[in-house]
Amino acid sequence: MNGTPTGTLAVWLLLAAAGAASASPAGAPATAMLGGRRAVHAASWTERMFEAALRKGLAADGMMLLVSVEQQRMLVADGRGVHARYRISTSRFGTGSRQGSHKTPLGLHRVADRIGDDEPAGRVFVARQPTPRVVPEHDWRRPRSRDMILTRILRLKGLTPGLNRGAGIDSYDRFIYIHGTNQEHLLGRPASHGCIRMGNRAMIALYRMLHGREAWCCIMERFPG
Repeated sequence: MNGTPTGTLAVWLLLAAAGAASASPAGAPATAMLGGRRAVHAASWTERMFEAALRKGLAADGMMLLVSVEQQRMLVADGRGVHARYRISTSRFGTGSRQGSHKTPLGLHRVADRIGDDEPAGRVFVARQPTPRVVPEHDWRRPRSRDMILTRILRLKGLTPGLNRGAGIDSYDRFIYIHGTNQEHLLGRPASHGCIRMGNRAMIALYRMLHGREAWCCIMERFPG
């Protein structure tokens, strides 16, 4: 499905599953009509997405990480609403699933692996293993610094065959993570090589928030509404 305008496809699928929308073409704009009405407001669409995710198998006490590539923001939500908002960085190469593209994949994912329990903020990871190096906080925003994976790793596994799961397009095999970064000055703009970057303190807060709870991540071109 690479090259197809899949911008809000995952959102449409989830909203439709929750009864919020009728069938709509892939790539329909976020302000498109939903059953004769404009797209629901943020609080409502996040609740409906969560309800739909429950029907698709998310645990009742699970959490949803909702990522907008256009806004470079992440919302963290559950059945009670939105609990946190973070600035992020997705790929500077755009969106896509092809192996070797260095693009950020769209669609639904499950947080499959959680790496970095009890490591200090700034711990450097290589091949998902902690190294002896810890980058100090004053070096988390240094321009022209070499890209590193810091603090914590949430490894994503695609849930949609043909979009982010399967040979040549598999998010898990592509090592797509949510992780802390030593380039915090670039948060809020596309800057990564496919992963979703977060600030290191924010990464620790998110990791703690997800402790003991299943988590799904929906990466979309833009938020509805």
